[in-house]
Amino acid sequence: MRGTLRALAPLAVLVIVWTGTPVVVSAQDEAAQETPQSELKEITYQKVDEQLQVFIRVEGPFTFETLEIQAPLRLVLDFRGVSKISAAPIVEVGDIGISSIRTGQFQPDVARVVFDLADAGPAHSLTQVENGLKVVFWMEGAPVQPPAPVKPLPEVKPVEPPPVRVAAEGRREYFVKVGAGLMLPIVPETIGTQNISLYAETGLITQTLNLNLGWAADLAFGTYLSPSTRVGLGVTLQSADVTTAIQGEFPDPFVMNNPATVDFPEEAIGQTLMNFYVFGLFTLTKSESMEISAGPMLGYARANYGILENFGMTDEVTEDGRTVTITDQIFSKDSVSGLSLGVWASGQYALGPNLSLVIDARLFYFNPLHSGLGLHANLSGLDVLAGIQYNF
Repeated sequence: MRGTLRALAPLAVLVIVWTGTPVVVSAQDEAAQETPQSELKEITYQKVDEQLQVFIRVEGPFTFETLEIQAPLRLVLDFRGVSKISAAPIVEVGDIGISSIRTGQFQPDVARVVFDLADAGPAHSLTQVENGLKVVFWMEGAPVQPPAPVKPLPEVKPVEPPPVRVAAEGRREYFVKVGAGLMLPIVPETIGTQNISLYAETGLITQTLNLNLGWAADLAFGTYLSPSTRVGLGVTLQSADVTTAIQGEFPDPFVMNNPATVDFPEEAIGQTLMNFYVFGLFTLTKSESMEISAGPMLGYARANYGILENFGMTDEVTEDGRTVTITDQIFSKDSVSGLSLGVWASGQYALGPNLSLVIDARLFYFNPLHSGLGLHANLSGLDVLAGIQYNF
């Protein structure tokens, strides 16, 4: 098609000169004359002596721009005129001050390559070669390889981009995570005693509160301090039933020191717990699609914990003996609060550039003082959650 247009160009000029009528070229023909788009094919590297040589292979014409970013230290290369990426989204290096190399389609016609650097970043040189770009890194004081001669390539007119935050495909600066799952109590049983006065004697009520399996929901928000370090804050809501097992020792109305032992009917009391926390997660191992991390949690938790407040009873003495029956039970929910500590283990599986499936296991310790029971009620547990994380 292009050859046909070039062949017809002189004839079009003659028509314009002769008739004064301009030749109209269709939008389809104009699109056919546009500069072909290029492709970022692959990124490879090799270590030669004390240098790390990185080869970025690009198929087709391009121009490039460089940008150095601090905190964390990164070297950013923007390849203009490159509209397709078939290279791997991340290349792990871990040498000569380079932790990883990441790629992403920054704009429709701009491919971005980001080098994650160590705190003491290496020096570097850039050389444009026939099939792409060669980047050489070395630590200060090491011998420098002289750059190869640059062969001019067809120039693609650059488009001035708007100011943006530096980001790479598959890794953004912030993230939000939601999840839900099960809460497994670590210390399910709490036992407390209360004295009561009855028939001018002292009786005893023993309450055994059993914390059952419940559910948990979680929302967390954070930021990446580096590719392997995340910090943030979140909130967890838990709900479970507490089963009461209460036993009373009631004095005899006629005989001293002859108490009757009575078992109260069991009841289930709903309990809720809310934990606000801050966290840090550190990558233990990762691949192209998987990442496992762990870290500490510190929070402030508040829970509603029910105890027996009052009860009704009938006490009948007949010729056959004494019968005590519990006719009514009234429970109150006391609020307990305090600091919570935890350990968080997280596994992520990439579903897309910015979306991951997350499986979390979080062990937390929460042992507040229960004023109604006069003892510490251990509400520690293990949360097992499944959810999603979105990076932005």
